[in-house]
Amino acid sequence: MSTPSLLNIPYRVKGGVSSGLLYSQIPETGAGDFTVTRATTPTADLSTRINSQGFIEVVPNHVARLDYPLGGAVNGCPALLVEPSAVNSALQSAAWNVSPWAATSGSQGATVSGNVTTSPDGTTNADKLVEAAVPGIHICQQTITLTNGTTYTASFFVKASERTLGRFRMTGTTAYWDLEFNLASGTITSSGGAINPFIQNYGNGWYRIGGAFTANQASNVFNVFLRDASGNVNYAGDGTSGFFVYGAQVEVGSVATSYIPTTTQAITRAADTIVNTTATALIGQSEGTIYWDIAAVGGVITGSGNPQFGVRNSAFTNWIGLTSSLSPNVFRITANATTGSLINYITNITSGKAALAWSSAGLALYVNGSLVATSATNPNFSFSRVDIIGNMTFKANAFALYPTRIPNTAGAGVLSLATLTAP
Repeated sequence: MSTPSLLNIPYRVKGGVSSGLLYSQIPETGAGDFTVTRATTPTADLSTRINSQGFIEVVPNHVARLDYPLGGAVNGCPALLVEPSAVNSALQSAAWNVSPWAATSGSQGATVSGNVTTSPDGTTNADKLVEAAVPGIHICQQTITLTNGTTYTASFFVKASERTLGRFRMTGTTAYWDLEFNLASGTITSSGGAINPFIQNYGNGWYRIGGAFTANQASNVFNVFLRDASGNVNYAGDGTSGFFVYGAQVEVGSVATSYIPTTTQAITRAADTIVNTTATALIGQSEGTIYWDIAAVGGVITGSGNPQFGVRNSAFTNWIGLTSSLSPNVFRITANATTGSLINYITNITSGKAALAWSSAGLALYVNGSLVATSATNPNFSFSRVDIIGNMTFKANAFALYPTRIPNTAGAGVLSLATLTAP
């Protein structure tokens, strides 16, 4: 059976904060380890992941983000979270009881009590939106300056208390959408044309709710409404009932990325860049195989052109990789040489396994157990590095290189592309 020259099943990092490495199981010498770079500005170390306890955790800038499944407790193995650069334009993301949030005076029929319960990050820093004891609309809101014509995703975290019903609305010249949420059932109902509306269960009663929109003016408003048991937004409050809120985020693009904490200014998280630039001896040159087990998350952020996950030479004239295409939720698996594209397979691979093998006889691509593309051209590749680049949001469960061309199919006990990529 073929043995990989490089195998990375993301589960461990090593090294310090300033020199963190993503550990590869093969080879054990460290030659297969990856260097991680990422930054946040103007404040360092504000990139986040879901840790093994199920909480949102800030990760140092040079450490790979091993992201566990949602659910509030250990319920699976981590995956390598890779994301593009993003800016959270919502200020005071976790402190809804201060400016620029507008509910503190009660003029909107609500107040906010600060730091009253455990948030999704495991500390007591979540606030409570409380309806005022007056008839009216009970709301908390923030005005955010955005770029007209640009698509954004807005999101926040919410947990039931006395109230289980609410409304999330983004407005410009008119309402972009309303997301009516039910925290008892963990569901949302969208109206008004939200792009990719979602509700995600973060465990411990917390949900993340959001959707995308295209801004139609510079001044936009992030609105969260309480609703009574009958679903009304205009009702007589009792002065004590409400729900818990946390983690407001507004970012460019049609997908919600990992939470970026803010206080008095917008925070930028740089793209993940995870590379091994001295991998020549680990990559098959005249023949070889590259394997991915990967899942796309949301849509394209920066478009196509660079492999998000692949091998290449330093000049970028030869490369094989998974890249983003020009449609949401699409990976483009491409093999390029100086003579041009040899395989350019575009499909809606939102998750699954893929392997691309090459030799003097040409190339073969398998996805989820099936042969999907071939090329009879001798690729004549030359590779020196492995790149994992955050040009779109995705999670990697495993990545491997083989120095030989694995056969398409084979008998019992022999590894093949079909069995390697079988669902």
